[in-house]
Amino acid sequence: MASETARMDAKESIVIFTEFFENNCIDKIASTNSVLEVGFDSLSKWNIDLANELLANPEDTIKAAEIALKSIDITEDKELSVWFVGLPKSQQKNIWQVRKNDIGGMLGLRGIINKISPITPICKSAKFECPTCGSITTILQTDTAFKEPSKCSCGRKGRMIMLHKEMEDTIKLGLIDDLMEEDNADRSIAREKLSILSGDNLTSQDIDRRLKPGKKVIINGYFKYMQKANSKEFDLVFQANSIEFVEVGWDTVKVNKTEERQIKELAKQDDIIERLSDSIADVEGFKEVKAACLLLLAGAPHMHDKNKHLVSRGTIHVLLIGNPGTGKSFLAKRAGAISPLHYFQSAATASGKGLVASVVKDPDIDGYAVYPGVVVMASKGVATIDEIDKTNKDDYGDHNNAMNECEVTIAKANIKARLEADTSYLATANPEHRVFTTFEPYHEQIAMPKDFQDRFDIIFPMMPSDKAEERDRIMDIMLERHIGDEEQKKWNPEFTHEFIRKYIAYCRRANPKPKVSRELFKTIKKRLSELMRPKDEEQVKVSYRHLESIMRFAYASARLRLRDITESDIDLAFSLKFASFKELGIIDISGAYNWSVEEGVQEEKISDDKVIHDILKEMLPDTSALAEIQEIVNACIKKGIEEEKVDEYIEKKKMMGDFIEPKRGFLKRM
Repeated sequence: MASETARMDAKESIVIFTEFFENNCIDKIASTNSVLEVGFDSLSKWNIDLANELLANPEDTIKAAEIALKSIDITEDKELSVWFVGLPKSQQKNIWQVRKNDIGGMLGLRGIINKISPITPICKSAKFECPTCGSITTILQTDTAFKEPSKCSCGRKGRMIMLHKEMEDTIKLGLIDDLMEEDNADRSIAREKLSILSGDNLTSQDIDRRLKPGKKVIINGYFKYMQKANSKEFDLVFQANSIEFVEVGWDTVKVNKTEERQIKELAKQDDIIERLSDSIADVEGFKEVKAACLLLLAGAPHMHDKNKHLVSRGTIHVLLIGNPGTGKSFLAKRAGAISPLHYFQSAATASGKGLVASVVKDPDIDGYAVYPGVVVMASKGVATIDEIDKTNKDDYGDHNNAMNECEVTIAKANIKARLEADTSYLATANPEHRVFTTFEPYHEQIAMPKDFQDRFDIIFPMMPSDKAEERDRIMDIMLERHIGDEEQKKWNPEFTHEFIRKYIAYCRRANPKPKVSRELFKTIKKRLSELMRPKDEEQVKVSYRHLESIMRFAYASARLRLRDITESDIDLAFSLKFASFKELGIIDISGAYNWSVEEGVQEEKISDDKVIHDILKEMLPDTSALAEIQEIVNACIKKGIEEEKVDEYIEKKKMMGDFIEPKRGFLKRM
């Protein structure tokens, strides 16, 4: 690039920059003590030749700009850097697009941060004194190896006395391609490059705080060749001049005035949620599943206490579980893709902790690095995770934190990190035996830890229809995909995905936190008690986490209607929960809620434990009492409890420190 453009004289560059700063930037210079940001567009309007010189020969041109800036009177006591931002689209590159012709020119390198080094001081230059003649030699340290002068101008050879080193802080930043970008739609592999952030301003505390794995950035700078030791191969290192943090998520979706008026009118219509839901995917049936996916996209507000601690997340998590071929993955992909920020990953093909985050020793940064997974990269969006039941058992804890706390905490090797994970999970799974059986409730055929299942706001079993006409419609839809484009009956939903995306984005901005009135509390409590109506009076138990899920769905429903929460939003939330419980077998055909099935516990075992507990309380009322273990066992056997169960219970209580065996065969309360 540099060879194609005539070089501008350095003195001329300094003069033009000085004029540009004095005429366009005085107020900005006066108000900052660190960075003067210069938009490329404003520079090109002032002097197109200088702007082209920046693109062709950035290293020298940036130096000229900084010299010019220091010559301005009001910068006398300031250490300012010049950052060039907003490069033209022609100069913005994804990492995979970089070729040898791009080396040396100014580029805006787009990507996702995937690793960050500690702050490392490096030597920029060093001064040496000749012990014979006393002359001073300054050596610029431009290569990786530290350089010393080999001889003095006086003719003396050998080592000299080092007087001073000029140091600067650096951060090595790994960037990878964002495969979800439109330009990268046909890419299958994300390429990676290393960028160097140097100097006080690029390594400031403010920038360091904002550098997080998974964040999307544009780094403006230039590539330099660095030869590998004893090789004809060269590495490319990107020297950063400035960094731009790219906004992601729903706030990036633009809605024009015409669309805004249309959305406001649609929001008033009673059936709008059903109609939007029906336009999500070309999948027959599953009305409640589609509605839940739509509400997941709309989301709910995060709730914080007075100390700004998260007390109730707003992200909604949905799990679709069913036999292969029911359309769950197809539906999840289509729904997830409506979000402006979404990532798809199969748990079956993710390596290690690739879904959330991983810690790996990395030679580029000479230490351990945190690599973000799709859950972290999808923060402020949706992570569509296929076959989540194939998750490594050691990773469930990371998922639990991400889903409930909206962040991931890493503590491994010498790495301690907190990564943002404000991410909605839209996951699919197969039943334990790949297909559902009729021998036990569907809820008992989910082969994932109970505490992980509890993080999902709703779980929907997706079963093939038993109605012949619905099966025919499903097969027609699938067969139509094999007809040529000219003859194919196109799916023609009422709303396009683009419009649904704009509808949701507008509602999230216009109605971020719908209010709930105290008058609705009574209705909500009544509905929750009715939902969890037990099959017998002794089993009156309410799972309060479901109340949080119901409120999230109600908030999302109200958002999409551009108003505060009403009883109809509460009705929708409870109807989705009821449908889920009924399909899972948590609510039986009589409408009774079975707490033990939902919690995955055996009522018989709980009952036996209670009997043993009561007998121990009777025979060992305080810490002074002593009882023979066999007598305790005999008393339990009379109540119909097996001896083995009693022994297991006593051993467990001894391990917990509740009881001791002061002498063989006797038990005493601690």
